[in-house]
Amino acid sequence: MRVILATQVLSLGGATNNSAYVGLTNAQRLLFIIQGDAASAGATITLKQAKDASGTGVKALDFTAIAKIVKATGVETRETVVANSHVLALSTHVYVIEIDSADLDSQNQFTHVRVEASSATTGDEYAVTAIVTDLRYQGGPLNKV
Repeated sequence: MRVILATQVLSLGGATNNSAYVGLTNAQRLLFIIQGDAASAGATITLKQAKDASGTGVKALDFTAIAKIVKATGVETRETVVANSHVLALSTHVYVIEIDSADLDSQNQFTHVRVEASSATTGDEYAVTAIVTDLRYQGGPLNKV
């Protein structure tokens, strides 16, 4: 398993902000954990896939479901995603998107994924954490020097 801070906390305020691209070349699964501050009214997110970390050939990545976790209680539900974008209630929920490497257009060498978020509300902030799992080449323990 590998944990990547794909984005620092960003103020959306009418702009689109993107997480870093996360590679799935040597991994099977990727989880994006998306959270916002208490003042966040919401953000619209989409997923993009590319052929490398610089965004070569960027195009939409289809996703149909997202996990929504209530911050106050930890209760999780699944929501259906329509038209490859979803509006998040970041002030009250944390969201998790699971991506399998088979979801990418591997026939055309797409190997990287990022989250794009936008909001018209000034002051909305969000952060994305990426967890890459099921590594094909595990290596040694993370705590070993």
